[in-house]
Amino acid sequence: MEPKVAHGLDQGRVPKTRTSPWPRYDAAALGFRNYWYPAMLSHKLRRRAVALQILGEKLLLIRHQEKCFAIEDRCAHRGVPLSVGRCEFPSMNTITCRYHGWTYDLSNGLCVAALTDGPDSPIVGKARVKTYPLEERKGIIWAFIGDGQLAVGSRKRPRSIPCSLLASKLMACVVAKVSSRQDRCYAANR
Repeated sequence: MEPKVAHGLDQGRVPKTRTSPWPRYDAAALGFRNYWYPAMLSHKLRRRAVALQILGEKLLLIRHQEKCFAIEDRCAHRGVPLSVGRCEFPSMNTITCRYHGWTYDLSNGLCVAALTDGPDSPIVGKARVKTYPLEERKGIIWAFIGDGQLAVGSRKRPRSIPCSLLASKLMACVVAKVSSRQDRCYAANR
């Protein structure tokens, strides 16, 4: 018995990939990079970490010592969400992965301790997770979602949130959108 062979014009050809005449439009399917996005309402971010997804990137937002931080919600070791971790060292701006004990500095994303390896761990200072600039304005936490990462210790920050986004009529729309996103996030996490 002969094996079945698909007949047709495509037999033996590699399928072509479709290219769009509008690549910038297609790249913006999730949103535009290098812009500020409203992440959540300020009063909803407390000491407990909150996981969000903006532009397809998973973020962890946390407030520590009255300052907001945003880092990638993924441990550099095994990819476990850091949002299930906890702050093991209350006096420091750190979060620790619940599974393997890797501890990251919230301000720069650098691994500052590997609790399972001890104090002389070779990974300390080498592993890193991405950090995101945040600003709190008019009761909303804004996250800058951009390409690349700012250098450690760099004073360079992305340009500030445009005043046109903070206009009163537009703010009502932004607050409504952020509130509805938060309600969906909380419902999914329950």
